Amino acid sequence: MNKHPSKLPAAVEAHTDSGLVIIALTYARAPLGLEEVIRRGQAYINAGAYMLFVQAPQSIAELQTIAAAFPNIPLVANIGEGGKTPEISPAELQNLGFKIVFYPLPHSWLSLR
Repeated sequence: MNKHPSKLPAAVEAHTDSGLVIIALTYARAPLGLEEVIRRGQAYINAGAYMLFVQAPQSIAELQTIAAAFPNIPLVANIGEGGKTPEISPAELQNLGFKIVFYPLPHSWLSLR
């Protein structure tokens, strides 16, 4: 695992009462699998992150597994057109424990004026 968990306590201590929310992000799913995502997520939360953003869960079952592994942690999802994460409704994500959802614009929108 990388050095990110060891850096989080300093960020938590430094932010004091600023309202800053520390969101841990892991890209481990694609190269290392869901077990590593859970292990890294636990390390980040134990180190002081307030929220967890797992990039590219590949099924609803994986979203459910992530939510079950972090029942009291606000989760972040990224639902992109044609992406790895299934396109489920905001209500379904909320029911799983996801508090923030990013919906990036398709590349085709970039060419519109």
